[in-house]
Amino acid sequence: MGIDGSFFNANATIAESLKMVEDSIVISGANDDGRKVFQMGVNCDGDSSYNKDPKDPNKYEQEGQKTQFDAAQMQEYYVKLVEEHPLISFIEDPFAQYDFESHKAFRDKLANEFPNVNMCLKQVFSKGGIKRLKAVTDFQDFGGAKPTGPSPDDEPERPTS
Repeated sequence: MGIDGSFFNANATIAESLKMVEDSIVISGANDDGRKVFQMGVNCDGDSSYNKDPKDPNKYEQEGQKTQFDAAQMQEYYVKLVEEHPLISFIEDPFAQYDFESHKAFRDKLANEFPNVNMCLKQVFSKGGIKRLKAVTDFQDFGGAKPTGPSPDDEPERPTS
């Protein structure tokens, strides 16, 4: 077990590991129809699975190097994990740290279809601090492109209490 409570996937697939943890939770009797004491989070570490080979750009290696997914397929893969493993309530770093469009698309998908599943972007803060935070929250690149959503000036005034 890692310092943050994580463990390495020693099984043939990630689904097998999730099933092993779920079976342990069932055996413990802690979760029942009325309460969920235990939930699961998945640290995908998308940057590590991102294929940086210029011969096959913009792909993610999943379940071994022979399985290459583009960002849309990765999103489908994560959705399937959430659907098949309802104890998942947290997904960390699902895409490569500079793949802002995929982060945004997946965040929107979770918000619309799986509101009880949260997403964290821990790896995006590994370099660059505030500049990275702004780029991630605006989902803009560093080339000076403007964000595609409403500007902060478009937000309605909030009442103060």
